Amino acid sequence: MMAAREYRPGIGNEPLAASSRFKGFKPETEQQVRSPEVRIDKTHEMIMGAWRYASSQKPLIVDLDHQLYYSSAAHMLSGKTISADDVVKFNLALSGLQETPDFKIKAGAFLSALVNHSQDGYFVIETRHIDERLEYLGMKNKKNILVKGSVGDSLGDKMSRGIITVWGECGSFAGSNMLGGRIFVKKSAGMAAGYRMEGGTLIIRKWVNEGAGTEMKGGTIIIKGDGDAGLGMEMEDGEIHVMGAISLNDYDYISDDIKGGRIYHGKELVWPKKV
Repeated sequence: MMAAREYRPGIGNEPLAASSRFKGFKPETEQQVRSPEVRIDKTHEMIMGAWRYASSQKPLIVDLDHQLYYSSAAHMLSGKTISADDVVKFNLALSGLQETPDFKIKAGAFLSALVNHSQDGYFVIETRHIDERLEYLGMKNKKNILVKGSVGDSLGDKMSRGIITVWGECGSFAGSNMLGGRIFVKKSAGMAAGYRMEGGTLIIRKWVNEGAGTEMKGGTIIIKGDGDAGLGMEMEDGEIHVMGAISLNDYDYISDDIKGGRIYHGKELVWPKKV
């Protein structure tokens, strides 16, 4: 039987004081907690301020509202440094601005001014997150734009150079008053495509609605699908090429009041008609 251990003071079996147990540790120096840095995007703030100003303008003539919105935006954006990424950031912010009166015209004209005043040359515009189809997108365009989605009326109005490619459909008056450059729409187009067009090339991959080439003065329209009634109405010059149908049940789609220019069905010249 083991003998009970005898307690003897001074040989290491005394109870240790709490302070001695942590003798090798020093008090931790108190560190100041730093607040997270909030990066303020001054360029985006400037662009939003320009949007508020341009979208608040009141046009005296309704038919010229797009010109007022564009010129107001151009005035605010002139001389500013704007990148393609800044354009993307504003483009995405449009989903929260859709309650603005006349949103589709104001947003299309403002984006056009934003692109034209940027120092970059290539832009991607997303429209699939927006309920309404933007109008006057690519107005006075001089850059290269890819539109992911569909757009509304007057795509590329008064465009002078550059390329606009639309993955979806476009509304009426695509390429209206176009001076140069190229527009390529991968789906269909609405009424009066190429209205008063003076130069450049408008390509519609599918069908067009009635009145393509109305009052056309120059340039080229290529319709890879079917045409429709009033083709070349009051056309003065330029060329229209239709790869699909140009008539339906013996009804000729070609307008009766063409003044000039040429219309081809495939490779065949169908206007002026051969004597």
